[in-house]
Amino acid sequence: MSSTDQASVGARMQVARLMLGKTPQDVAKDVGVTSNTYRAYESGNRPLGDRIDEVANHLQVTVDFLNAGPIRVVPTTALSYRKREILRQPHVRHVQGLASMAIEYGRLMERHISMPPVRVPYTPVKSLEDVDDAVRKIRDQIQIADAPLRSAIDLVEHLGVFVFWVNGDPAFDGVSFWDGDRPYILLNRNIRDGYRSRFTVLHECGHLCCHRASTDADRHEEERRILDTEANRFAAAFLLPAASFARRFPRYPTLDAIADERSYWMASCAAMVYRARQLKLIDEDQYRRLNVGISSRGWRKSEPGAMRPETSKVHQFFLDEVGDKGLGPFDLALSVPCPTQWLTEALPSSDPYLNQVSFDDLLGF
Repeated sequence: MSSTDQASVGARMQVARLMLGKTPQDVAKDVGVTSNTYRAYESGNRPLGDRIDEVANHLQVTVDFLNAGPIRVVPTTALSYRKREILRQPHVRHVQGLASMAIEYGRLMERHISMPPVRVPYTPVKSLEDVDDAVRKIRDQIQIADAPLRSAIDLVEHLGVFVFWVNGDPAFDGVSFWDGDRPYILLNRNIRDGYRSRFTVLHECGHLCCHRASTDADRHEEERRILDTEANRFAAAFLLPAASFARRFPRYPTLDAIADERSYWMASCAAMVYRARQLKLIDEDQYRRLNVGISSRGWRKSEPGAMRPETSKVHQFFLDEVGDKGLGPFDLALSVPCPTQWLTEALPSSDPYLNQVSFDDLLGF
């Protein structure tokens, strides 16, 4: 095996380990080798040789996956998390692993369908007012002016962003990153509140549009806080454009009156209160009282009657296209190759296809 092949096998070992949420020490113990030996496997400095079947078994992948060639391991510095310090490390590793596989799934989709070209505008900002200007330009570009945004996922996919999902910790919403010229967003499948999910999509879109210059490793905690504030402003401005939101905002802003506006804007009360304070439609005392009300009703994490999370039309189109060719999730996973559950985790729309069994299948033909 050449050194290049060894490096590819090692990179795939790393992705499989990350998908399991494990450290090199964890897998070394499982395999029965020293940590240094296992790290040498992953770095490509030591061939697996006859141990490849055993290692594949412990990593819960096939030998075909390990031998499938080069794969990019997305570095942790490419993924910026809000409140990372409260996330469990196995979860952080799993997100990193799925980010790496998302690139493979993106390439798989591009083999079958034509993705929109990347049109994510780079709009670096120096102030929160710059963020509003950036949003106005994008809204003008896609010709929606001040109207409510029908679908956040449709928007980012129109801009050429690949969207995938990951089984995440409840404290995790999503991350975004670039692979060359192609942007990606990962969303938490376990977030059932559609308002929260929409806000997350636009928050990550804000990072993709405004924050490309530095990696997460370059950022101090204060800078992370500033960038997240800007991304929140981007999301709020996209969901609730200033002029039209101000016209519709209740004259007497009780929490119930604000809740009545959710179906029009498809935004949470929390987002509307946040935006109203930005636009000085309410004062600091009103802002505080409304937020106390949101917390006391238990609406901070999820609001009653929230819309369902949006789905990907691109995924559905892809699955329909490959379905017409007789390909289902098992076939797609085999072509990557990867465990089927990895692919269905990233593409929730593929779940129903797992249960489609033909009469020929039942009869054994």
